[in-house]
Amino acid sequence: MKFSCERTSFTQAVAITGKAIASKPSAPVLSGIYIKAEADNTLELRATDNETSIICKLTAKEGLNVETPGEAVLAGRYFQEIVRNLPGENVNIDYNYQEKTIKIQSGSLKYTLLSMNAEDYPQIIPFQGDVNFVLSDKVLRNLIMKTCYACSNDTARPIFTGCSLNIHENTIAMAATNTHQLAVQNATLNSTYNGNLSSTIPSKVLSAIEKMLVSDVPTDVNISLNSRQIGFAYDNMYVATRLIEGRFPDYSRVIPLDFATRVIMDKSEFASALRRINVIASTSEYKSVKFEFMNSSVRMSASNPDIGYSEEILPASIDGEDLVISFNSEYLLKVLAVMETPQFIFSLNNSVSAAAIREVDSTDFTYIITPIRTTA
Repeated sequence: MKFSCERTSFTQAVAITGKAIASKPSAPVLSGIYIKAEADNTLELRATDNETSIICKLTAKEGLNVETPGEAVLAGRYFQEIVRNLPGENVNIDYNYQEKTIKIQSGSLKYTLLSMNAEDYPQIIPFQGDVNFVLSDKVLRNLIMKTCYACSNDTARPIFTGCSLNIHENTIAMAATNTHQLAVQNATLNSTYNGNLSSTIPSKVLSAIEKMLVSDVPTDVNISLNSRQIGFAYDNMYVATRLIEGRFPDYSRVIPLDFATRVIMDKSEFASALRRINVIASTSEYKSVKFEFMNSSVRMSASNPDIGYSEEILPASIDGEDLVISFNSEYLLKVLAVMETPQFIFSLNNSVSAAAIREVDSTDFTYIITPIRTTA
């Protein structure tokens, strides 16, 4: 196997594929990245941990030139680190079958790595599921971006570590929750699905897919799923993952229908002030910030008896009763970071009830946050 490729494209392909490398491989070969160069000037990279699989292809469009076809498996950890730091504009790869070593050269830098047996690497075959549909890359990226941050990291409750994908007729929704916050994003399908479909996708995989969807050219993503797995195919990339078993809770039941107080605020101004208050709030266990909505303003404050106190007052358009309530500052900062409108709507009832955050002039996104109960 011998080929050359433009360094930036090759580095990106290795980084994308490497997201599926097993952290605790059941077999040594699963710690590697499989590379196959073909005579039709195509390079395929694969990685799998037997739950998530990624295939990434490069062609002449990325500056690929295959001189000799072949295949090899390289230790993923070292291969990624080497490729990430290559100095030249191009990468040259030359595999010695007798010595089972691969030479990597870029600019004046040269590496020689031992390889593993490519025949031992498992096949990754894109599957055709029971349900198939197409989303634009922009819509899929938005579904993930607006929800994934709200997932739990607690592996003891695996269902909350994923995002729930729901399809009904021509509407698709993605939702995530850690039981203290809930994020829901809706979008419209180009086709109609007869019935209801619900699957829970690991957030780790969705976050990786979001980072892959970076093309400036609009691209369709072909999605296929069955009761056990889901696959995403677009451009020269394919990602498949096992779904999380279990029933995702009916999140619609925790979204309040009515609110006593409605506040409209400037998103950038609010987020900037909250980051300043968070210098103190972030030092406490619950990252608690106190909000006092009254007199056409909101007073934000945080305190730590061992460090100090912070306070800031911002103007606000308030419709309804005055209210004092506390929230986790880091939850709020994350949702503000993904919102796209200059202003947002904060809807509240009382100091112990869940509140909602929505974008102005849009009903597609809903964020629910539970307050922090304080003794003060």
